[in-house]
Amino acid sequence: MKNRLFLNGVLLSAVLLGSLAQAQTALTLKASDGLILHATQYPNPQARAVLLMFHQAGSNKAEYAPIAPEFVKLGFAGLALDQRSGGSQFGAENQTVKGASRTYSSTETLPDFDAAIAWARKAHPGKPIWLMGSSYSSALVFLVAAKHPEVQALLSFSPDEYGEGSTAIKDAAKKVQHTAVFITCAKSEAQAARGIFEAVKSPEKTLYVPQKFGKHGASVLRPEGAVFGGTETWGAVKAFVKNHLK
Repeated sequence: MKNRLFLNGVLLSAVLLGSLAQAQTALTLKASDGLILHATQYPNPQARAVLLMFHQAGSNKAEYAPIAPEFVKLGFAGLALDQRSGGSQFGAENQTVKGASRTYSSTETLPDFDAAIAWARKAHPGKPIWLMGSSYSSALVFLVAAKHPEVQALLSFSPDEYGEGSTAIKDAAKKVQHTAVFITCAKSEAQAARGIFEAVKSPEKTLYVPQKFGKHGASVLRPEGAVFGGTETWGAVKAFVKNHLK
């Protein structure tokens, strides 16, 4: 009888966790310059940390639609943002771009990162803040972490300088001294990613390049990324989370 009750309890907890992971809410933030930013919140009343997710070029918060629920299962509350530079990849529209009065470059999105961090502080006071970036945003998270030392960890997917002759990202990485850093990329991107990885001063850092040829950006974690090494990359991400999510 006790074994049956225990098993039923385990099954019920799994069902509740699965339902919680799929929960999401649309919300808006306001950047320091007044621009309205659209986002999707992934709540978790038992969250140990909050994960802020930023998409790649030509993309939007839908990039993380199948990814964010998995991070909720790992113990995070989440926020996926439509930055002011993006597009209509992954079958969705970038609502922030749609509502903007002009076109913005990727480097002009930094106020959006600041707004997301401000939201995290207010919505989840006292919780550690993690940042996750994809392609251009995977580079910008180093600039943001250098400015916000309270950021506990970075998940950076396919970082590069993304500017001919620039060393801005490596220079920022040198200032990341107390933040845990996870970097991954496709095999063809390994040289650029390794250069940024080596610049990071924090001793808590991991570089993972999948045995398969990989895929650009965080989309490697989407179901369709499995054939490119997504399954192995998820394994590396989960190991990093296990080590650093306190």
